[in-house]
Amino acid sequence: MLRTIRAGAVGTAVAVLSALLTASPVGADEADQPPPGDLPAEAQAQDEAAETGERVVVEDFTTETTKVFAEPDGTFTLETSPVPQRVRTVQGWTPVDTDLVEAGDGTVAPKASAAEVAFSAGGEGAPMARVGIGSKALSLDWPGALPEPTTEGNQATYTDVLPDVDLVLTAGVDGFTQVLVVHTAEAAQDERLAELEMALGTRGVAMEPAMPTATSTPKTRAGDRYSPRRRPLCGTPPARRA
Repeated sequence: MLRTIRAGAVGTAVAVLSALLTASPVGADEADQPPPGDLPAEAQAQDEAAETGERVVVEDFTTETTKVFAEPDGTFTLETSPVPQRVRTVQGWTPVDTDLVEAGDGTVAPKASAAEVAFSAGGEGAPMARVGIGSKALSLDWPGALPEPTTEGNQATYTDVLPDVDLVLTAGVDGFTQVLVVHTAEAAQDERLAELEMALGTRGVAMEPAMPTATSTPKTRAGDRYSPRRRPLCGTPPARRA
């Protein structure tokens, strides 16, 4: 499904992503349970903690946001976070790492993130940005070929997408943000900033734009053009390059 939105609406589209791409925390399933006769994982961890005098992780209770520890005194401690701290891979749990690396498919992506985040590596082979969880995905595409980005940590910077205007994409634990950095007062007057539109693609997600009416919010259909009257999405106040 493909439709077009104004740049000013991108913030709204990304803001609702957490509600659209909802997945249950990754944890143990029935196949991970011990065979009959074996001690439960928490009892094994409790015995080990008592024997070693050190806290022991109860691996079966680990999720993206929680960890349970058996303490040497026989108690248990739950550590929880509002955002994912680790992701499950074929090798097991690994800490979240949003630093960007080349993915080999025309994108750059975080080393380890809760959502499937990917940014264009330049050209027109991949959308500007994509984020998905399981069968649900959302993508935004720049109107034209993007230059090869410069990556630093979790940020990808596309220089001069318009004269003296850079596009900066930042990968997060479960999504991304985007900003246009306008470097000069002259660049801020470019009419293309006010008219900038980006293609919105979805898979398994039904988008419903917040149209300027208090009584109804019509659903969009494939091929619709969504152009609310908003200011273009911009970044920090204009700053001249050195």
